Amino acid sequence: MAQRSVAAITSALAQVAEADHQHLDGGGWPMAADALTFLREIVTALEPSHIVEFGSGVSTVELARAADRLGGPCAVTTIENDPAACRAVRAELEHAGVSATVQFAPLVVRRVDGRHLPVYDLRRPRFGSHAAPGLIVVDGPPSMLGGREGSLRQALSLAMVGTILLLDDARREADAEVFAAVARTYHECLETVECDGFDRGMGAFVVTAPVRVGFGDDIPTSAHSGGSTARSGDSGSRVS
Repeated sequence: MAQRSVAAITSALAQVAEADHQHLDGGGWPMAADALTFLREIVTALEPSHIVEFGSGVSTVELARAADRLGGPCAVTTIENDPAACRAVRAELEHAGVSATVQFAPLVVRRVDGRHLPVYDLRRPRFGSHAAPGLIVVDGPPSMLGGREGSLRQALSLAMVGTILLLDDARREADAEVFAAVARTYHECLETVECDGFDRGMGAFVVTAPVRVGFGDDIPTSAHSGGSTARSGDSGSRVS
């Protein structure tokens, strides 16, 4: 399974090298055009049954479009800490005529791998699918809210063997350090795949063995095991 995932990344990289990215300018959203092309091509090559994204945007729409074009079912779940961004991406999905589950998840500080880091307060039962994701894209939270180290490690807790985990903006110093730290911590469970030539960088892991993320006892059960009763104000909605 891991070999198939590495092959999917290689295939997608070849398509990115040949693609004209001008039609995916990203508008005012943060993800670069070459990264958007890569997402589309990797979904096509991998054909996952479930995609999870940390941090919504035009990437959510592109993932949903790519999922919609697959021959089999593919659910897209996007996690977002900003209610205004949730509303915006739901409107974009509706306008594009594609579907994804948009879950509002506030940021909380929890002990992860021995350090206190910001993570998303997830509601696993409200994901678009109960299946472990074949593709996870980490594009949040922003650096002003603590950066992506917590969410990258949290993403690993959702993964299965063969899951592809992507970190956008991997050329930024802070994100490059985060990517390297996670690679060191879980080197026995991850294969790093080099993704050169992206405007803002792209980090890629393939999970090769089961990963156990060191959450402290104060991590919400909903974020790790899926066993929580939703609180007032929690929301997850599907636009279809």
